[in-house]
Amino acid sequence: MALILVGQPELKGTLAMQIFQAITQRIQVRYHLGGLTLEETGAYIAHHLEVVKARSQIFSSDAVKEIFAYSKGIPRVINNLCIQAMLDARIQSSHVVDREGVLRVIEDFRKF
Repeated sequence: MALILVGQPELKGTLAMQIFQAITQRIQVRYHLGGLTLEETGAYIAHHLEVVKARSQIFSSDAVKEIFAYSKGIPRVINNLCIQAMLDARIQSSHVVDREGVLRVIEDFRKF
């Protein structure tokens, strides 16, 4: 029987606990998926837009840089930030998500 464990970085700390020693000793392969690079972040955003048949230039290059800087390349954070930035652009009656729009969203995120 094979078992694949997938989890947040905290899983590593949990498995280090004495109670999980027997499981930890049986893990044969470990892999940590880090954040995406700036280029990968841009490609990730472009791919999602392509899948939904959107214009690929919805996000300015400066917006992508801010998204990458804030998200550290973590896909879940990229997704949340992009969704909110597109909503912000719509509220601003803009067809493009620019750096300023991303910064507004980041400021809102930091309030919570």
